[in-house]
Formats: sequence, structure tokens, C-alpha cells
Amino acid sequence: GKDKYRQPSCGRVDARVASYADAPVARLPVHLEVEGKVLVRGFLDLPPGAEATKTFYARLEDRADPAQAAVVIEGDPLAGDDRRVFWLQPAPRIKVLAVNGDPHPTPFRDELFYFERAVAPRTAADARVQLTIVDADTFDRHRPADYDVVLLANVPAVSPEQARKLEAFVRAGGGLWITMGDKVQRGAMNTALAGVLPRTLRD
Repeated sequence: GKDKYRQPSCGRVDARVASYADAPVARLPVHLEVEGKVLVRGFLDLPPGAEATKTFYARLEDRADPAQAAVVIEGDPLAGDDRRVFWLQPAPRIKVLAVNGDPHPTPFRDELFYFERAVAPRTAADARVQLTIVDADTFDRHRPADYDVVLLANVPAVSPEQARKLEAFVRAGGGLWITMGDKVQRGAMNTALAGVLPRTLRD
């Protein structure tokens, strides 16, 4: 199968800064750093005695452990409160096993063409999806329990053994997503997955 989309993700940090000055502050330099490296720089305008929020968007390396980060105000006369340290905890990746029931050599006719692009990092920057694509013939080589979601995309049918594994997967909390198409054998799928389908598949 194809294991895709493990690129760095896009993270968002909202920093709230308060001013206790009697005069407005224009273009106050502020930056975001992670593990001692400056990732994003920007400016903030503050009215007298008020608060403002600076939003940072940054590309974060794919990692499982928390990273030490800081928002830093630059050039402020009172340096003691110009640095706020915190921990960035990455959201877990959603592991999706997508079973392609109708692969096609012409990309836009492939069953998963649009789905692949919908979850690609450049399209869905905040979607932490680890996508593995297999066809129906190689589905048996993968354990549903190793994933968070199994997508059956226009898959004709599943074997009794596959159905047993999928039912155990769903009952353990896994997500099963079935998309319909002209290849799906509805009667066979309804029988095989009767234990987990919320309602029967119909034309």
C-alpha cells in the first residue's frame, strides 16, 4: 500500500499581549520560537491599557513528543515579562486505511482521486491524517486494528474473515466508513457486515 502525508503539519498559536501604557503601542515586534529556533516573526498594535491577540501559524516538524516553545516580545523596556514559555503538544495523527475498490489508470477516474487530495497537507493544513491506500486484493495484508479508520471505497464485497476483523475493529472503537459506487455488491455487504451497519446499504 501507499503510505502518504507524513509531512510537517501546520500549527496555530494565539498569543494574548496586554499593555499597561497610557499611549498606544504601534508595531510591537513579537515572535514565536520552538526548541530555541525562531519560526515566525510579526508585529502587534496595542491600544492604551488594552489587550490584543497575535496569531501565529507555523510549520511544525512531525513529532510525537511535546516541544518547548515561547512567545517573545522584542525591544520592550521591561524585559522580565517579555518571554512566555509553554509546551506544544502535537495532536495525534489519524491513521486511515483506505481500500480502493475501483482503481483506475486515469487519475481523476480513480475511486480515491478526490479523497486523496481532500486530506493532502497542502489542502487540509490542520488535518493530521496518515493515509495508507491499498486495493481490495491486498486488503488482507493489513490489520484494521492498526488504524483509526478503515474506508471501504466502492469495495465490491468483503470475505467472512475480513468481516470478522472489521466487526471486532468497530466494536473496539474503530471507525468504519463505506462509500457507495457501482462496484458494491449491496446484498453481500449487508450480510457480511450486518453486525455493525447502522442501516442496510441500498441502491
